[in-house]
Amino acid sequence: MRRSSVKLVLAGALPLALAGCGPSEQKDTVNAKANFSSVQECADAKVPVNICSDAYMQALSDHRRIAPTYDDKASCDADFVPDYCQVTSDGKYMPKLGGFELGFSGQVPKEALDRANQEVNQSASAGMSGTTGLMAGLLIGNLLSNGFGNNRYYSQPIYQTRDDRGGYYSSSLPSQIDRGKTFGRSTQAQSSP
Repeated sequence: MRRSSVKLVLAGALPLALAGCGPSEQKDTVNAKANFSSVQECADAKVPVNICSDAYMQALSDHRRIAPTYDDKASCDADFVPDYCQVTSDGKYMPKLGGFELGFSGQVPKEALDRANQEVNQSASAGMSGTTGLMAGLLIGNLLSNGFGNNRYYSQPIYQTRDDRGGYYSSSLPSQIDRGKTFGRSTQAQSSP
């Protein structure tokens, strides 16, 4: 009798074991980023407010640690935009924090990504105007709201700067460096060998 009950338990577990051997869920790699000037703007893009707040606080902390500093206002303004720099407590000049870049990177089930893209497209067709950055923000917000952001998002400070044609835009320091900016007038650049 004892043997038959063991067989019965094993037979009952077989369908569950086989169900786990089915085709694995197809996943896509998602890399998206969006710039926000405030926590409210981030939350308006449907990103959970606690993530927006954490991202802002991380960007603010990083800004205080990594923003270039200058001996004079003119040098700071030359690397950023006129009247954008402020005096620090030690008498140096540094750019103001212009907001934060929120990035999302990771594997997302294809079905969830398709659903998120569909909701983003519905928001766009419902009269929500905006840039690609806003659409990326909506996509990030949708994915994070649906639980796909566990330890897969990052934040960094952004600053107002000029492009080669004199136009203004917001960008992170690494993005500006990738575009060839050296911040050569900063105290950090002058003190490095």
